[in-house]
Amino acid sequence: MTHVLEIGSVAPEFALETLDGEVVDLSQLKGQVVLLDFWATSCPPCKKELPAIQAIYEEYGKDGLVVLTISKDNDEAKVRSFLEEPGYTFPCALEDEAMTESYGGGLVPYVVLIDRKGIVRYTHRGYDAGDERALISEIENLLAETSP
Repeated sequence: MTHVLEIGSVAPEFALETLDGEVVDLSQLKGQVVLLDFWATSCPPCKKELPAIQAIYEEYGKDGLVVLTISKDNDEAKVRSFLEEPGYTFPCALEDEAMTESYGGGLVPYVVLIDRKGIVRYTHRGYDAGDERALISEIENLLAETSP
């Protein structure tokens, strides 16, 4: 069953290796704002959403936002090829089923925003043009908050 994390709940711990070989471990990211984006190459709304995720990564990564996208595809070559053509540079990991289940990332696209204390502050499933405005507003608010 797909669920959505409750706003205000503690984000489930995870450690995933990106396609570039970097390990992203949530326990090591306390004090940072974290954006997770679950997606799939076969998902039309995901294809529309990813340019917004790239723009957010470029704009707010320099301000301390940690972005990790999680592809539900299990074919690394397919994912790499999919990301290469449009020039996406955000970190991407392949799905870990236990992590996806704990986050409720079964239906995509699905974004989760985690604050500096490891608390879920925003979630959104699906994508329509302009949906990123609410996400950006939340990111800006969280980045403006002081560290724990």
